[in-house]
Amino acid sequence: MKRVIGVTALLALLCAWVPATAQEGRAATELETQWEEFLRTLTIGKVGREHTLAKGALTSAVFLSDGKSLLVTGTDLAPCVVDADSGAVLRAFGGKAGVAALSPDGATVAIAEQATAVLKKSEDAGLVRMLDAAGAELSCLAFTPDGKHLVGGTTTAEFVVWDVATGTAKHKGKLSTRADEDTAPGEITGIAVPATQWTLDLLAKGVGASLSLETLLDGKVTPQNPLRASIVGYSTSGRYCLSVVPMNAERSMASVSDLSGEYVTGMWLADVAIHAVAAAPGDLALAAGYAGGKVEIISLRLPKAGKEVLGAKPAVVATLDCGAPVRGLAFSADGAQLAAACGDGKLRLLRSERPVPEALPRPAVPARKVVPTPAPRPAPRPNPQDPPLPPEFKRWLDFAGGFSVKRTAFVQGGLAHADLSPEGALIAAAGPGAAVTVLDAASLQSVAVLPQPAADTTCVIWAPDGQMLVAGDASGTLTAWGRDAWDVKFSQAAHTKAVRSLAWAPDGRHLASGGADGTVKVHDAAGMQKQSYSPGSHARNNDGDTETVFTCVGWSADGRMVHGGTSRSSSYGWSFGEQRGGGSSSTSWGGNARTILFVGAMPGSAKRLDADSTGSIRITEGDGWESGGSSSATVRGLTAVACGRRSLLLWTATQTSLQAFSTHVPVTTQEDENGRRFTRSHSLRPGPVQPTGLSPICALSQSDDGLLLLVAAATGEIQVWSGDAPPQPLGEIDAALDGVVPAAPPRLQILVALGDGLAAGYADGTIRLMDESGRPRRTLVAGTSAITGLWYQAGGRFLLSLDADGEVWRFALEGDHVKRRLKCQARGPEQLALSHDGGLCAAPGKDAVELWDIAENKSVAALAWTGAVHELAFSADSRFLAVRDGADVTVFDCRSMLKAGSTRFEGCTRLWFAGEELVAVCGTDLHRQGWKAGAARTTVSLEADRAAHAGRVQPAGDRVLFAAGPREIRELDASTGRITARVTGTDDFAAWAVLGQRVVTASASGRMLLWKLPR
Repeated sequence: MKRVIGVTALLALLCAWVPATAQEGRAATELETQWEEFLRTLTIGKVGREHTLAKGALTSAVFLSDGKSLLVTGTDLAPCVVDADSGAVLRAFGGKAGVAALSPDGATVAIAEQATAVLKKSEDAGLVRMLDAAGAELSCLAFTPDGKHLVGGTTTAEFVVWDVATGTAKHKGKLSTRADEDTAPGEITGIAVPATQWTLDLLAKGVGASLSLETLLDGKVTPQNPLRASIVGYSTSGRYCLSVVPMNAERSMASVSDLSGEYVTGMWLADVAIHAVAAAPGDLALAAGYAGGKVEIISLRLPKAGKEVLGAKPAVVATLDCGAPVRGLAFSADGAQLAAACGDGKLRLLRSERPVPEALPRPAVPARKVVPTPAPRPAPRPNPQDPPLPPEFKRWLDFAGGFSVKRTAFVQGGLAHADLSPEGALIAAAGPGAAVTVLDAASLQSVAVLPQPAADTTCVIWAPDGQMLVAGDASGTLTAWGRDAWDVKFSQAAHTKAVRSLAWAPDGRHLASGGADGTVKVHDAAGMQKQSYSPGSHARNNDGDTETVFTCVGWSADGRMVHGGTSRSSSYGWSFGEQRGGGSSSTSWGGNARTILFVGAMPGSAKRLDADSTGSIRITEGDGWESGGSSSATVRGLTAVACGRRSLLLWTATQTSLQAFSTHVPVTTQEDENGRRFTRSHSLRPGPVQPTGLSPICALSQSDDGLLLLVAAATGEIQVWSGDAPPQPLGEIDAALDGVVPAAPPRLQILVALGDGLAAGYADGTIRLMDESGRPRRTLVAGTSAITGLWYQAGGRFLLSLDADGEVWRFALEGDHVKRRLKCQARGPEQLALSHDGGLCAAPGKDAVELWDIAENKSVAALAWTGAVHELAFSADSRFLAVRDGADVTVFDCRSMLKAGSTRFEGCTRLWFAGEELVAVCGTDLHRQGWKAGAARTTVSLEADRAAHAGRVQPAGDRVLFAAGPREIRELDASTGRITARVTGTDDFAAWAVLGQRVVTASASGRMLLWKLPR
């Protein structure tokens, strides 16, 4: 019975729903018709209002949310807000002429000042935030539809995506040149971001690319899909798109498409060039502005896709005539007005004769289409049975995570191969033509172009001393040039087919070449052939195997073996030298589906390296073919490997990313159940995966010292990656108590640098003074509570300490040390500040912040203060004192005792003065701002985990040292935000201190290491 009732109710519901749905459909159709008629009445034969704003051309006009004013730009007109009725300029924003963007809510205007994007309030032009790190002069700006991100394009085809709330650059990239284009992209002239597809369209002089914005913000590489349009415009929901491709100076080809894929129009040719597009509210029309002054309003009620509509021209609802080239178009929010920015410097406003429909139609918008991105493949986990990694190898592996792109260049025509000189000063790039380009690695500017006498260049290699460059070509010829005058040292035929690979012997006097003719040949430094090998041959000067292609060649560590790897999964080895004869050996990797990428000894090492295109990598101790002690790893999509002669890193490249591995090969011997001994293999230790943005990577090369990495793509793009040398500890400091190490040392709490040594505070209330080498001088006893703070100023006579009970102690450092308890108290080290002249300290008092004379032990002044005191900081001249209450910071003049200024830092955890600015650590960002009204703020990212560095920041002049992890300290340039040094240890750092260009790190157990910061 219940089931019958349920079915009856369902049928009744369906019967009621069908008529309602039909009625809603009819209403929607009527509303669309009303809206189309409304748009048609815009063609009234005359312009509603006309305002002359500039002598040059206007480039854009956007209605503000009030519908009564517009944001206007021009070729000689800086961004300004203009009254729609009178044409009067209400607010001027300054910045670069012609470049501005309005946020979706209309509250914020973004303008360009050289390479900086400045955010200002639209209502009063007040400063909101400055966004830096564009790299080159900005040429255009655009907000994302949600208003959370700002995209900027530059004059050098670069782009940057900023987080509007924090001001940080989330991604930076560059438009790549397609293989079918003759010239590289120039200035980015337009940016479009649809509401639903979540993609980013970048336009640059008739070419451009569409990228996944979501992938960019996730920090992942996204392919640049070609985009030939010069103008792209989207409807208000992002469902419809009008794209324009210029055919020549007088004609344009355009198309309107439905991004959901259900409807699409064909392309049509306009009689003259289209310069601007705009979307009408309601997703029912787009407006196109022409160079001849005409404006067409195009219906978006599109026919279904099919052959019958290909080449058809969309229906034109209205045609307007502005009398001058139209450079920019914009509808008001209600659609009642259409603004045209014209080439004669005039702003023309077109109005409708009919009232605006009460409700604008909103066609169903497809759900946001998110292109799924594969989860990053986790790095291979080391085998639990592997022995621990030695500190020097771990330090280099951690250092690899700090490598980043420093410079990028493009070689016209693409690349076949590239090589970095041993010292990292020059780059040799081989393109598809018969020439080799030599670039300066620092500037990536061309140094020389060296023509080949024969066919396309296939591979290049620098001599080990960097004084000679050798290139092989498709005809089998080898050519060498001297570095001094780039004169030809030799040029001779080496193979009957293309030269595929080159490798120098460890002695630097012999060069091995592998060819597509199935032979490996050895030459001396003058180019004379010494030996020829082929698969299965034991004799010299034999003919090659024409079915074998040697894709790589290498040498043993002692130079007595020549190795060759093939495209058919096999590798070979031959004895080389007068004393060894011509013996050979071979091994097969199984099957014929893989290509050997590297075979032979690692540079500057006795270890043997083998790698193939399936991603299998193996490093073996010694040079034996079947040696048991080895480490291995698998990198999917492996395309290239590289290792510097003195580097402890092996770099691997895939189609789109880099990864470093430690070259440490642990060799351990075990016994099986029968008592037989065998050597165990282990896993290579991987570093982080780092996207490159290049695809596919064809060559990888590293400098001898391991500090520079060259990454080259077949498309012609070249990147130079670099990192600072991983600091090495200068030695260990003896932190013994007066020369005697206690059985159970107290926990070290804090470390501070003195003028000529160190002071360490411990949990038992003692303070140990030592010189720079760690020799103990004396022990000070403050009390029985743990030391929580230590203060010392260069040239000062006192050392101040704070213990867990809030007691402040003063110790005289000259003569006999005198201990005295100060009358002031603080609940934590942030509530006490020592002036830079060492004479005063500041601490909270009752309804005041008191200034204490340290020598006299008395309060000399009181600054009226009723709020909480979270932190105190003196300026460098000791005149100003900053008092922080949560996010609010007040600055007092210590002479007049009056308030000098204030500011606010959300989420602030540390605060100090840097000249006339305040520097604040807020979460994982560093902010700089003056405390006077209207001061601009700059922000840089610490690139660290919030929990790792909270409260662990030390300013050192224009540098800042902070904890990026429990075992890593980074040095940051506070003005540029650039990481200048990294210190990575094997113990957790409990404290550290800066001694000029050196850093002392201390673990909780009291073990101290002295490090030198690279410069």
